[in-house]
Amino acid sequence: MKKLKKLNLDFLAEEATALTENQENMIVGGGSGISPFDTLWHYMTGSGSTYTLTGSQFSRLSETIGSIGNNNVTWVEINGTMYAKCNMSLYGTDYENSLGTCSVYFDQCGNMVGMKDFYDFNTSDINREWWDQMKTKIGSHIPGSEYHIGYGIHD
Repeated sequence: MKKLKKLNLDFLAEEATALTENQENMIVGGGSGISPFDTLWHYMTGSGSTYTLTGSQFSRLSETIGSIGNNNVTWVEINGTMYAKCNMSLYGTDYENSLGTCSVYFDQCGNMVGMKDFYDFNTSDINREWWDQMKTKIGSHIPGSEYHIGYGIHD
């Protein structure tokens, strides 16, 4: 019988596939992103209380939003100031399983200053790909409490 050689850690490190920062953040609980596990857990165990993003989570989200571009812009007045409100689809990004579609708010200089979403497994939104709609329908059978997700300025 052959004796197995002791594994060399350097060899294993070379052979292991490295995760991207985004993949690692999704696995470990979001890092500075928004983990779909955290949002689902809040839905399943929460009382419907608002989930407020941290500054780093909002900053990371704004980077993703910046790469998508703005669409569906309407202007809203909040506390006497006008803001551009955009309904954004985040399907196809790292946020498709935590936010899906959300509203983001920009000041008059184009800086993202706030966001809001309602976590509810809304199956009536048909502007999703087939697989995303199936995940939403499956999720709608999970018992939990709907809640708002927000940060900064929003209506």
